[in-house]
Amino acid sequence: MSTKTNRFFTALCLLLLAASCLLPNLAGAQTVDGAVTGQVTDASGAAIPGATVTVTNTATGVSTPVQTNKDGIYSARFLPIGQYKISTTATGFAEKQTAPFPLEINQTVKINTVLAVGGANSSVEVTDSAPIINTTDGVIGTTFSENEIQTLPLEGRNFESVALFTPGVVMTDPTGLTGSNAIERSTTSNNLISVNGNRGQANYYTLDGVDLNEPQNNQISYNPAPDALQEIKVISGNAPAIYGNVNGGDIVSVLKSGTNAFHGNAYAYLQNDKLNANSWINKNRGQNINRYTQTTFGGTFGGPVRIPHFYNGHDKLFFFGDYEGVRRPASSAASYQVLTPAMLSGDFSAIPFQLYNSQVFNTATNSYQPFVNNQVPVNNPVAKYLAAHSNLYPTPNAPADTGTYIPRFNGTERGYLVNNQFDAKIDWTPGTADHISGFYAQSRARDGKDTVFPIGFSGVNSFPTTLFGASWVHTFSSAIVNQFNAGFTRTNWNQGVPIDRFGSFGTSGDQQVGIPFGAQRYVGFTEQTIDGAQSIGNRAAPQLLIDNTFGYNDNFTWQKGKHLLTIGAQAVRYQQDYTQSQNAGALGFFHYNGSFTENPADSSNSLPAADFIFDAAHDNGLQDGGEFGNRQWRVAGYFQDDWKLLPKLTVNLGIRYEFDQPMTEANNKNANIIPLNGGTLEYAKAVPFGAPAGSIVCPTTACYNANYKQIMPRIGFAYQAASNISIRGGYGATSFFEGNAANQRLTDNPPLVSTFNLTGITANYNAANPAASSAGVAIHASQGFTVGSSAFSANGSGYSAWPQNIQPAYIQQYNLTLETQLSSNTSLSMGYVGQTGRHLIDYGNENQFTQAQAKDVNALLAANPNATIPTADLTPYYNLAGAGGAVLVTESRAVSNYNGLQVTVRRQQSRGLEYNFNYTFAKSISNAAGNYGVPNTATTSGDQTFQDYYNSKADYGVSGDDIRHQFNAVIVYALPYGRGRQFGAGSNILLQEVLGGWSLTNAFKAFTGPPVTITANGGNTNSYGGARANQYGHIKIRNRNINHWFGTDPSATTCTDGSGVQTNGCAYGQASTYEFGTAANGTERSPGYYQLDTSLFKDFQVIREQSLGFRADFFNIMNVADYANPDNNIHDTNFGVISNVRNQERHIQLSLNYKF
Repeated sequence: MSTKTNRFFTALCLLLLAASCLLPNLAGAQTVDGAVTGQVTDASGAAIPGATVTVTNTATGVSTPVQTNKDGIYSARFLPIGQYKISTTATGFAEKQTAPFPLEINQTVKINTVLAVGGANSSVEVTDSAPIINTTDGVIGTTFSENEIQTLPLEGRNFESVALFTPGVVMTDPTGLTGSNAIERSTTSNNLISVNGNRGQANYYTLDGVDLNEPQNNQISYNPAPDALQEIKVISGNAPAIYGNVNGGDIVSVLKSGTNAFHGNAYAYLQNDKLNANSWINKNRGQNINRYTQTTFGGTFGGPVRIPHFYNGHDKLFFFGDYEGVRRPASSAASYQVLTPAMLSGDFSAIPFQLYNSQVFNTATNSYQPFVNNQVPVNNPVAKYLAAHSNLYPTPNAPADTGTYIPRFNGTERGYLVNNQFDAKIDWTPGTADHISGFYAQSRARDGKDTVFPIGFSGVNSFPTTLFGASWVHTFSSAIVNQFNAGFTRTNWNQGVPIDRFGSFGTSGDQQVGIPFGAQRYVGFTEQTIDGAQSIGNRAAPQLLIDNTFGYNDNFTWQKGKHLLTIGAQAVRYQQDYTQSQNAGALGFFHYNGSFTENPADSSNSLPAADFIFDAAHDNGLQDGGEFGNRQWRVAGYFQDDWKLLPKLTVNLGIRYEFDQPMTEANNKNANIIPLNGGTLEYAKAVPFGAPAGSIVCPTTACYNANYKQIMPRIGFAYQAASNISIRGGYGATSFFEGNAANQRLTDNPPLVSTFNLTGITANYNAANPAASSAGVAIHASQGFTVGSSAFSANGSGYSAWPQNIQPAYIQQYNLTLETQLSSNTSLSMGYVGQTGRHLIDYGNENQFTQAQAKDVNALLAANPNATIPTADLTPYYNLAGAGGAVLVTESRAVSNYNGLQVTVRRQQSRGLEYNFNYTFAKSISNAAGNYGVPNTATTSGDQTFQDYYNSKADYGVSGDDIRHQFNAVIVYALPYGRGRQFGAGSNILLQEVLGGWSLTNAFKAFTGPPVTITANGGNTNSYGGARANQYGHIKIRNRNINHWFGTDPSATTCTDGSGVQTNGCAYGQASTYEFGTAANGTERSPGYYQLDTSLFKDFQVIREQSLGFRADFFNIMNVADYANPDNNIHDTNFGVISNVRNQERHIQLSLNYKF
């Protein structure tokens, strides 16, 4: 790190440390609390200073008293969310109370109070509940209550699915929120929502203020159980200055807390294929329904902490805990092509064609050496070992498939998916000046299968997560309140780790089977990849990572007159450890394709299994960079003034500054590439042994420069035009540095990551001149990964680069909203939301040929393969990677734009009815979707990066998540019959049990079709971007159906001759060689989507407050098939054919829930 960077970073850390020392009671980064504010006046409108306003949580009895200042303004901050009531008293005035009202996450409820003259004996006046519209800031957000969370039909009980019902939230692959992503943890890139056109990886998830993110792959590290959550809030725009390290949405979740009464539940959910409909694909193929069983069970318990005869925590100390377990067993038929015992012994006499040793060419007869009676010498050490240990390799029990020669071993394999997780939380209010809370959460998810072919060392996956946090709120006075928050999140990702089910190989497997190899990091032995037969061994290419995230946050607030001042500092420490074994694997592979036992003079018959026995591999590979550890601090400071400028106008003036320390490696294993002398590698601290000649040392240990430009203004206002009308708006900027895959980090450069790859020489038979034929040279597993002949050449690792001035993404947000309260519990909001994004992460081949260079070089080498490439045609890194060779650059050139109209009607729970309807009309534009693309869209690899690295403007168009129209509806309704309801309260017990206590929830989602990009073949420039077609006009849609989504008009017939010229009226065609397609991204559309999920509930009263509940969830109750994307490549014979659906078939889930 440069001296300048060190000084700057040290100063920020000292500032944070000073804040922590001077203000020992500090604040959460992503607040999970609420606040109540207002003004106390007399009947004439004059302010009443010194009035006592007591805000009381109705569930816990905890009271927070505050005094009004000289302007009559009071502010009770950092209140845990829940139900509250307010009592206001002042000398010479009668007491006034409010009815109970809900306080939500990041909500400031404004309640102005007018006191009437009276004495101590005056009657207490109770006013109506608090207003439900926002009159304090310009934040855009949606809150989901405990009732909505627990009653929504959530497939897989994934808490993130709740956010789908937020205006501006898009999910093009709704099934990505189900399955293992729901019941284990977020592990794939198709389960993240897009908020207002931002990438799914740019969201920020918290649980009780603690980081809930896996930062390397930008995933969610923990899925809390819905029964454990009190509330979820999605902040989608113009967040206060306290929120940062995010470009998308802040998804804020809060665990339940204990109350003055003991409460809890025990529940169990069941899904089974007997309840489900058959899938659309199965029905089209005439197949039976897939077997499936899933059980989810758990419970919650909370209340006051009581120790008999010693301590009573009533109104002071509370606990809450929950547990949830998931079990999903699976059973499936398995079939493996395995060699017979005779084949393992080299006896291939049953094969109906002659095998040859193509490594021996007889110049006397101009022919290759045949194996007598097809008896092949057993030279492969693995084959010898298996022949000697017959118990390790299964014997075939079924014949070979028609046209093949390797028989099968059939069996049944048992799969499993298991998760156990729990949360525990404590809330303590030792006095009116302090509130302390803390929680601990963990999950232990794993999946795998008991294979009938254990010699493949099939891996298991485990995803353990641990997180905990604590918060301390201290009230110095009615004017000054401070909060400190600290948290830790540890996310492990162990995917595809080989397992030795025999227990006999361990980490000395290669030594046992006879393959020369050094120290092994994984069990098993090097994979023998046999075309046409089941591979033996394992490459050992798991994805392993450990993320430790430490968060420290301080928030100091001061109510000074009409100004509520907020000053804060935050620091996040990232420790990201991972391995770099990737495709070839840490144990590597030997690949057999039959080329060394076939007759080169007639290659129509080959048997790769014979090559395996003969120890004649076509190629091999090995890649193991060992372990790496990236380290980084992200620190921030912020200031905000919520200024009550006028009685009806509040202005929010804030600014936030963030600094992303350049990412270093724990052992200085970083390297970058600069375009010096045709490409030069630079290394942190020192040039390692094995580095390319001419390598140098980086000026900093990160090998790229720091960025000091992350200044983010936050400006908002709220004007209360009438008692029931609020006009709100704002402008704000956010910044976020996306995580990147391991192969995109600066640790992925040679020799930090070593790649070994050899390819043998296949025999060359010259039919015109047989005497000129040549023998082949194979690779031998018995020699291990060594170069045994000059015929081989070892390839180094690829290259990864970051620009020296790479920047975090910078998003500017702006919004204007009109909100009106239609009744005491119903509100309507209509608003415009806009965003502009710059410096978004993209990637490409920085060493790509230009179109002119590709044309020149290919013509030159076609005429003379040994020709020297002229200087004008040399690419930037020609000396390092070769002209046009691969240099993977991860940079920040992408841009985005979003404009949307969002309308919401929300009714808070009243008389058994709660609902949220919202509609979004929007347009989303970008020129790159980033590393992970947009899930389940028909684009060029998700439109992740530029078609032509040198022309990013050509890719600027609608993004993959450009959904023009979207409508969401959630309705929770308790039918008004039964005990405690509008009708039938006094009916007899039979009617109560049959007709009473029923509730219904409907969740409906509909959106228009995602974009379709028409693709074609590439242009030979070595671009990393997907290739688009030429566009000559628009398709005229006629006779549309799923087999002809683009219709049957001649314009839907593509031109594939490669001339780059329109023929026969086609709308799309192949661009000519070395040219890029002219079609824009997203010129066509996929089918739209709609789905209704329903939950039906019934509670049976047991005794007093205890009940037994029955529930039935119907996911896709109408069993609608929402068609997926059409094939979009003009060269495919099924162009325009839809062969899948975007949703899943109807699933039914049954459950019982005992509440007490």
